Amino acid sequence: MSARPAAADADPVFIVGLYKNGTSWLLNALAAHPQFSALRELDVLRSVGGRSGRRLLGQRERLANVFGKSAFCALRADDLAPNAFRAHLSDPPGVASHVYELPAPLAVATLRRMLVAEYGERPQGTDFKRPLVFLNFPVAPLEVAFAALAAASGVDSAMHGLLTGLTPALPAGRRLVLKGADQILCLDALQACYPQAPKIAIVRDGRDAALSAFHYRELMREKRMAWHHGHLSYLKPVDMLREASIRSLQALRGVAGYGPDWRLGRSMQVWADRVRRVLAAAERGELYVLRYEDLLTDFTTSFTGLLGWLGADATPATVATVDKDSSFETLSGRPAGVDAQDVMRKGVAGEWRESLNARDQALAWRVAGTELAAMGYSREGGPGPFRRPGGG
Repeated sequence: MSARPAAADADPVFIVGLYKNGTSWLLNALAAHPQFSALRELDVLRSVGGRSGRRLLGQRERLANVFGKSAFCALRADDLAPNAFRAHLSDPPGVASHVYELPAPLAVATLRRMLVAEYGERPQGTDFKRPLVFLNFPVAPLEVAFAALAAASGVDSAMHGLLTGLTPALPAGRRLVLKGADQILCLDALQACYPQAPKIAIVRDGRDAALSAFHYRELMREKRMAWHHGHLSYLKPVDMLREASIRSLQALRGVAGYGPDWRLGRSMQVWADRVRRVLAAAERGELYVLRYEDLLTDFTTSFTGLLGWLGADATPATVATVDKDSSFETLSGRPAGVDAQDVMRKGVAGEWRESLNARDQALAWRVAGTELAAMGYSREGGPGPFRRPGGG
């Protein structure tokens, strides 16, 4: 196994899930703490090792997953079409049809031009309190990371090589935080690569999570983000067929008395499965569990407990600063509860009670009632007491 990256003085901290349960907020909160630096969502393990986290993906696929389809890079689906990168080169190479077939220096320079054209320049350097993206890094560490990922011979060497390339650009003395919103699915593979690294799961009421996922899918589709659909799915005939299929499913649900989220039952099944995995892993002492609602109602107590578990500075002044810098109001520029077409949509708990009709509420409880109750959520209302498993 290759050497581990020198991410400050310890292994990275991994936020392993759950999807649409507050992982972005938690990542921002840790990024705002002076002892941590975070990367924008980058599920390194599944990006290089597939769904199981154990089978090294092909070179181009793993490069595309990290340097394109992740929020760390955030290309749009159109940018990943064959030969699309050539519009950003003054002297296009001969045979390469994808940016990931280029040598590392040329690939990084091209990706940078593509992202600057899309989002504008970003400040380089890391002395600020937000998760970092591709454009925040100098070129040199990105080239090292790209080359290491391209040359990797296994999942562990891919992860360690990528992070070893990036971490020299982080401030000295800070611990790296990484987020994979559904990484709990391959926790065993993560344990094999980083057995001593802290792992954290944040859970919110699955009905709110399903509602958030519904709006997020619509937003990502509208923005044509690469991680949501491949570029081929936006071809007009494919897009029209997909739209017609969704409208038909929604109409059938409406006739049966349900709401517009045709994936609600599946979303609740997935949430319930992930909660079972989280609780089992926590009982084994493999991760720390906290609830979104507890962080929302009493940030100081919940975050102080997490920092204590991480062995980080949890003084009242530090926690108060993090609370302010990572609040919904600070991150979104809106008061909590004010809706917007944005990744950070509303910042509230219990929205499902008004947004899901009676049939959908009954469906959600029927599918995931056991797991909702295990996390302290009732059928009718808000969260009750919750005993954190594993003594974490």
